[in-house]
Amino acid sequence: MDKSIWQKRSTFLLQVLIFSVALNIAFLSTFCFSLLKENKEQAAFAPAPSSDASVGKPISNGEILRVLCEENFQKLLEILNDKKLLEDGYLRRDFALSILVAFHQFNLEKAIGSIPLHPRQILFSRHPQGESTELFIFSGLTDEHYEAIMKFAKTERWPLTSEGLFFEIKRSFAAGRFPDPQLVEAFTLSAEYLSISTLFSRSGCAVMKEELLELIAQSDWQVIKNFFDQQKQRQDFSQERSRTFLVEYLQHHSKKAAKLLLRCDVEFALKRLSDDEVLFVLDAVDFADKQVYLLARGLLCSTRGERVIRIAAAKLYAQAGEAMPTQFHLLDAIKRFCPEAVVKAPALLETKPALMMPIKAVQEKPAKKGRIYVVQNGDSLWKIAKKYRVSIESIKKVNHMESERLKPGQELELP
Repeated sequence: MDKSIWQKRSTFLLQVLIFSVALNIAFLSTFCFSLLKENKEQAAFAPAPSSDASVGKPISNGEILRVLCEENFQKLLEILNDKKLLEDGYLRRDFALSILVAFHQFNLEKAIGSIPLHPRQILFSRHPQGESTELFIFSGLTDEHYEAIMKFAKTERWPLTSEGLFFEIKRSFAAGRFPDPQLVEAFTLSAEYLSISTLFSRSGCAVMKEELLELIAQSDWQVIKNFFDQQKQRQDFSQERSRTFLVEYLQHHSKKAAKLLLRCDVEFALKRLSDDEVLFVLDAVDFADKQVYLLARGLLCSTRGERVIRIAAAKLYAQAGEAMPTQFHLLDAIKRFCPEAVVKAPALLETKPALMMPIKAVQEKPAKKGRIYVVQNGDSLWKIAKKYRVSIESIKKVNHMESERLKPGQELELP
């Protein structure tokens, strides 16, 4: 009997112990789960692993400048409110203003008036291993200056320097549209534009504002800057100066310069341009223009080289709707297109017997019926095809070319 009672008690105690252990395990599991959940929530709101700057290692001025270089114009204007202190006593807004002036052509002088600026010059590279350039930091400006800068940026439609306005003008023409009227107004008030406009008005070559803007956009800023600097010293508004200005643009392959040069002085183009320049003029201007016709006739009767005379003759025959003779004789061409030259100056043929010589007859090759293009320095088939909106293969086919190699002076028939 006693043994049975002890067995019952032992069984009861064992059950209590098992229940107690299970209860403790449940409490422990609940506690661990709560602790893990709390840590997870804290981790979810904790900052991401920090960069070197967030753990105490400062970012260098060069690295900050490189980051700011990637920001757009509007973002840089926003950073003008940032007074965060950087290395060497600079503020973050100082760097933003420097980038605006250096790379976005922001007109700082117009924004703050004529107060003296004392910028600090530093060397800066946009890439860690790239070439260093000079950068100016305007660290002496006050809060009032920055307020004036931001007000100017918000109220001005084009708060740019003359150089910045020029690039916007150039970008508009490159996109095939006339520039924004407010942009045109701002640029035509610049000293650089006024110096060019004054030159043409005083030299007797009338040029409309729209034409002059198109001309200016067909070169680069350095040409304009050099001209402006020279005019400040010389104040030369002669006809000769306007001619040399247009010739410089010709060297930049400006079609508008070719047209204006012919309009202002065909005789100058006939006698003073180099062979390459005069051939560019013939190719750049529509032959329906009377001045181009006069130029081609003048070249036909000139003592220029064979290449120039042949191309001038080809232009004249094409304009008349005739095929150029395969056995080309200069005398026949002069009689055809310049009969008055033979009548008025018959001695011309006696004093220049070379004019009576046939100029390199084209053997066993039909006359070219398409447009003729004379290859210039730096040309490639890709550039020519893009310019005249034809394919490279069609140019090669019509000219029986086996390779894409070109040489200056080579004539190409354009399909």
